Amino acid sequence: MPDFGYVFAAFAVIAIIGLFLILRRSGSQVEDLTTYTANTPYTPSVSGSSDFRLTIEDTFSIKGRGLVVTGKVESGGISVGQRVKIASLDGSEQYQSQVSGLEMFHKQLPSVQAGDNVGIMLADLTKDQVKRGMIITLTS
Repeated sequence: MPDFGYVFAAFAVIAIIGLFLILRRSGSQVEDLTTYTANTPYTPSVSGSSDFRLTIEDTFSIKGRGLVVTGKVESGGISVGQRVKIASLDGSEQYQSQVSGLEMFHKQLPSVQAGDNVGIMLADLTKDQVKRGMIITLTS
């Protein structure tokens, strides 16, 4: 913490106060919270009406296959075969392509939805055209 400009003693005091406040609660409340979080899986809300959006985190060129872009689906969903638009934030660069493959954790998928970290294989694009930070949306 000193590397970031924080005094270690102050950080330790804050951590101890937080721990004290948690332990001061009755045991049943902590157990109830633990049981609730363990039995309630997190699922992001996925609305079928929201538009697909993904911000590109990285790009990979696979010889003989094409370009793969990775990122987290921020909203909506997409399927293999759909046409997409790739645009820079300022709108100076825009490209269109077709989704030729979707992959998540080394598994091929027919479609993905909001919250998924995915790799999207795009046809007819090169790594020089697509950059980190560009936005992928469905064509209208």
